[in-house]
Amino acid sequence: MKHPPGTIRELRDSGYGSTPVKVEMERNLIRAMENGEELFPGIIGYQGAVIPQIVNAILSHHDIVFSANPEEYSRSGKIISQLKDRIGSEIRTHYPLTGEAGLKIIDQEAKVDVGTGLELKVPGFMRDIVEQITIEARKSPHVNHSSGVSARPAWMTWSKV
Repeated sequence: MKHPPGTIRELRDSGYGSTPVKVEMERNLIRAMENGEELFPGIIGYQGAVIPQIVNAILSHHDIVFSANPEEYSRSGKIISQLKDRIGSEIRTHYPLTGEAGLKIIDQEAKVDVGTGLELKVPGFMRDIVEQITIEARKSPHVNHSSGVSARPAWMTWSKV
């Protein structure tokens, strides 16, 4: 069995060639699509809008910035043009479009294991209430709708319940 190179010289002599990250990402993405694999498993509620934007950005070798609140870039709500030139692609995220997606995010993100080995039982309707409160908060006139209410309050609240 041949040992891996131990020095830079041995590495060069082995014929190894580095691959830029963007090329490696493109290759991995194309392989996953050709094999019919789920792209970005564990990302809930973004299949119709955000994931296609990510795919296009990776295939275009763009630098990617994810933004739920693009007004943070400048006072006028526009991305600063010098920054945009460096970004390549801005992926606009959004809130869960359905209560069902919000509940899946709660289940995925909430940390409910207290590490005692005891099983914590909370009625399922309590989780539904936590998600519905978040949905209602997004509709409130007291919320800055350009900043909004993310999914974070729901799963953080559920972690505390």
